[in-house]
Amino acid sequence: MLTATSLLSGCATITTGTRQSFEVMVPGAESVQCTLQKPGYGPVTVAASQSISIPRSEDPLSVRCAHPGYESASLTVEPYVQDRAKFETPMGMLIDYLSGARYEYPAQVTLTLNPVLAALKLDAHP
Repeated sequence: MLTATSLLSGCATITTGTRQSFEVMVPGAESVQCTLQKPGYGPVTVAASQSISIPRSEDPLSVRCAHPGYESASLTVEPYVQDRAKFETPMGMLIDYLSGARYEYPAQVTLTLNPVLAALKLDAHP
């Protein structure tokens, strides 16, 4: 007879949960605001270097950071299947797939914001 424990052994939904910590680093730029978004989540604005809890899923996460005086930057973060989720029972795989817990994003990403070049001022007077 199968027990619930054996059906769910290794189930990431139980062992790691359906959320994870995520952080956007922006070196050299302070007070930068970043927007996170994916289907069913966001947009959520967070300060760079601030850890936030995001839901796990198979959907790519869009990250866009902006700050006055800098060009904005963005990237798409692709999730990957957690190693422990690769060796589950079929029932555990199904539960983790449906909950999103099977997937994980990198815990931290880095974006570089480049300063906006000041426009050249031409003196129109001779």
